[in-house]
Amino acid sequence: MSGRGKGGKGGKGGKGSNAAKGSKGGKGSKGGKGGPPSTPEHVTRQRELLEQQQKAAAAAAAAMGDGEDERDTCAICCDPIDHYAIGECDHTEVCSMCVMRLRLLFGDRACVMCKRELDSVVITDDKSKTYASYQIYGDHAGGMVFDEPAGAFFKDPEHHAEVAALRQATCCEGSCAAQNKRFANVEFLEKHLRRDHKLGVCMLCAAAKRMWPAELPRFTPKELEKHKKEGDPATGFEGHPMCKFCNTRFFSDSELYKHLRTDHYVCDLCPPNSANQYYKDYAALEKHFKNRHFLCPEAECRQARHVVFRTELDLQGHKAGVRRKRQRREPTK
Repeated sequence: MSGRGKGGKGGKGGKGSNAAKGSKGGKGSKGGKGGPPSTPEHVTRQRELLEQQQKAAAAAAAAMGDGEDERDTCAICCDPIDHYAIGECDHTEVCSMCVMRLRLLFGDRACVMCKRELDSVVITDDKSKTYASYQIYGDHAGGMVFDEPAGAFFKDPEHHAEVAALRQATCCEGSCAAQNKRFANVEFLEKHLRRDHKLGVCMLCAAAKRMWPAELPRFTPKELEKHKKEGDPATGFEGHPMCKFCNTRFFSDSELYKHLRTDHYVCDLCPPNSANQYYKDYAALEKHFKNRHFLCPEAECRQARHVVFRTELDLQGHKAGVRRKRQRREPTK
């Protein structure tokens, strides 16, 4: 039966022997069907480059390994967490500084993660302990410092002093820095800065209570004007918007919008955000009604105000109704 093997065909390089395949046009040198297939050159090169990149990344990681910061990062500010704020829900994903900002500046005492209202929190560098383990009774908790405005127990007195310093209106300019001169509030600080240092703070930013007093930037008069008008485009802040009727600036568009709706007049017939939407007083709005819409000329409607229509057909229908009501009121002769 060996004589019937296909390898016996000699010149064609039968399947009976790997060596026999070499007789067909030199296919043996490329690794014939009996051996492993050859790898294209460009694939080999890609693999080599990938291996080099992996080795370089591993070397860089090894070089940085000793100094790598393995601390948790805050879910709000993304900075490494030094002190945790732990409430009854025991979530530890937010740093103490962000929790203090929410509780004291924004008046928000809910847990960022689960939205549970927290009457008090424990500020600690040990996240392994639960809130219940501190055995809190009223405003006492095992010798920790209690911050009543924040509703927070501080395990580290130095960290509490750091947070308290942010809330104080302190002048750090010139000789005042050495004296650690403090003021009752930001308004008194601003007056002092203007009088003694020719500096100022943005009271719009201060009134909005989005920053600690110690974080408020100090400006020269020109810098303050630029801050209000242009803001800081690099950070996305485009300045404080102004009401052109009052020449008064507001912290943001939402405060300006509220002011326009409350203290001025709006045309609800015009499209939102159109140039003709807001007016200083009703006299200006009524003039707009006459020019752009269909204002009812009847005396009782003028006195009632805002009796205006989108189309002339609507106005005619309204006037017909007014006449019918008037006729019903008049005694028959």
